[in-house]
Amino acid sequence: MKRNFFLLAGLISFLCACDNSHDDMYDAEWVREQYENQWKMNFGDIDPNQNFNMATQVKANLTIVEDALSEYTFKIYTANPLYNDDALLMAKTTVTTDADGYAETSLTFDALVGQENYYVVRMDDHNRRLLKSIKVSNGSIDASFGVVKTQARSRAMETGALPTMDAPYTVAQVNQFIAEGYDLSNGIEYTNYGRPDYGIINHMQQIACPNNNTTGSLIGVVKPGFTSSLGLECTSYLKVKSQYGQYDDRYESVSITEQGTLKLVITNGAVYRISGQIKNVDVIVASGGTLELNGIYMADNARIIVMHGGNVVDRKEGANEWNYGIDHNAKSALIYNAGTCSIGWIGLNFATFYNAPDGVMYVDGIKFTTSESVLTNWGKIEVNRITGNGGKQGTLNNGCLLRSQEKIEIIYLNQDGNTALECEHIKANCITLRENSILRAKHLEVGDGTAEFYYVGKSESSALVSAQKITSPAGAVKVDGAIYFEANEFNSDWVAGLFDGAVADAYGVTKVGESNFAIFPVYKGDEIAESDCTGKGNIPNNYGPPEDDKAQTWRLACEDLGSVGDYDFNDIVFDVTYVAGDDTAYVKPVAAGGTLRTHVCNRVAKNMILGEIHELFGFDDITLMINTGVAYDWNGRNGFEGKTIKMKVPTNYSVSENMGGFYLLIENGNNTIYDVQIEPKESGNIPQMICVPSDWRWPTETINIGTAYPEFGLWGQNYGNGTWYNTVETEYVY
Repeated sequence: MKRNFFLLAGLISFLCACDNSHDDMYDAEWVREQYENQWKMNFGDIDPNQNFNMATQVKANLTIVEDALSEYTFKIYTANPLYNDDALLMAKTTVTTDADGYAETSLTFDALVGQENYYVVRMDDHNRRLLKSIKVSNGSIDASFGVVKTQARSRAMETGALPTMDAPYTVAQVNQFIAEGYDLSNGIEYTNYGRPDYGIINHMQQIACPNNNTTGSLIGVVKPGFTSSLGLECTSYLKVKSQYGQYDDRYESVSITEQGTLKLVITNGAVYRISGQIKNVDVIVASGGTLELNGIYMADNARIIVMHGGNVVDRKEGANEWNYGIDHNAKSALIYNAGTCSIGWIGLNFATFYNAPDGVMYVDGIKFTTSESVLTNWGKIEVNRITGNGGKQGTLNNGCLLRSQEKIEIIYLNQDGNTALECEHIKANCITLRENSILRAKHLEVGDGTAEFYYVGKSESSALVSAQKITSPAGAVKVDGAIYFEANEFNSDWVAGLFDGAVADAYGVTKVGESNFAIFPVYKGDEIAESDCTGKGNIPNNYGPPEDDKAQTWRLACEDLGSVGDYDFNDIVFDVTYVAGDDTAYVKPVAAGGTLRTHVCNRVAKNMILGEIHELFGFDDITLMINTGVAYDWNGRNGFEGKTIKMKVPTNYSVSENMGGFYLLIENGNNTIYDVQIEPKESGNIPQMICVPSDWRWPTETINIGTAYPEFGLWGQNYGNGTWYNTVETEYVY
């Protein structure tokens, strides 16, 4: 309301109509009537559903099945936050999963009328983000991360699943072995009173017989200070006879038929050194114990079990890919590591090598000597090279982090979700990836025949293959699923194979750093033991971190008393910033084109009076028109910022409901009482307050909104016309 203009209009109307009832020239109700009468002449009829609010409520149903008893944050954006600097945060909420890794929640948020796509981000406690684009359906979106409980896993999800293995023994069992086993420090002599024999135990098969041990323990316990050694190649063991005659042997030989019959336990503080062949014996390295290797051969049913806190070191000199520190050769043999191992070269034939989630390994080299060789890593492995027997051999299952300084030659690479393999040069034929898995190399060489890439992870996620150089000697490439490829150099056959219908439009080959794939690294130190499973992660070029989130803001533009013929909607203009799920909204005035003392208020905030619009700009003079294009000489001020006000609100606050509860109190001409209250109207009524996106530019002083925005009237006539503000005459807006 421009007071002078109002007085003039009121006077003209008064004189023409000769209506003596208008003795008070400041009759707001009369002005409102004129305002509404002329609205139809300017803008036409109003859609009965039109509330002149471009904010509408959308319900988000969110589900997650991931790590148990873990906290996750959901964020909902207007656009892709990975690449779009204009992406606005609309809502956020945090959940904690139950013992099954399950959590669900729902919330409503304000969205732009007509918007069809939303971007939902799942963020873990390391700020790693999974992104999913969701279409709205019937006023709601449904986003699931992980495998929903009621959803059956597809066969493809199960294909090539990484093998898992429980520790052969628990800590409690190992402690019991230590308590019940024979302390080798007590002496390793044995006697046979049935015959004049006397001997020294030099073999594990004699462990049941020292010093007339009638309990017949098959467990040898190595404690600190014990420096002798036993032969560990066993097919049987000696057992004390329950009855024997004067000339009978005191012992009998019993064949070993079960794995783990004989056990050698290295206790806390003890160091035990072995060499030669291990067969039918479990060597258990307890927490704090150390096993020193000097060249060993793993035969049938041999097992080395390293508990958490246990250590293995390799003392063999000159080990290489033809002279192993560990020759791991039998299908029934096992190396299980949940401790820390520093080993030279390992030769894998048919045996099982399993690095548990707590396991850390530093290895010079691993050689797969047959196609049946398998290495499964759920922990951390740092190796110089993994080679085949004259070419690619075996299977590598990576369930956490594996780094190779030189090269990896493998037939099958199988990676679990949220993992990384980092390598100088990798050769592989078939690569299977899952959600957020990263294969990173300087040179990736795939295929002797057809190179195959499969994504079998969660449908809303993707994987990344990133290499400075990618080559495919065969030239034939098969890609199935959501895999991003990055390369700065690749041969033409590769490109042809990759883009020949193999990859969906959302994926393809880009330069390194340009893929829409973001995994935040968790920096804990340079040591691999201190690294996260995703290693160096992946941060795309020009990537905006989560803390750069810009909250969604709405702009409320108002006419104070509705000056007849004005309709510039710049009398009171203020921004409301709110993210659904928060308990605070922020209000900031951006324009004051009216010249009446007007107070911005809010009912949701307990009828809070936020302040007089001019005073919020720092001016006492209410005749000033601020940020409306009026020149200084005409009592205008431009380029001023208003004071931001915090407003406590419920966590389900919404601008779409009744304009967020905002209303205006306008003082009468004597500045004594509130004469007029401006508030949102019910649908189908002529507005004095509209809600638009914050990038909307208000008309300059006295410019009709229909002049600045030619489709404004069409919007009033059709609620669904949510694009009207994109058609703008820029010379008429501030």
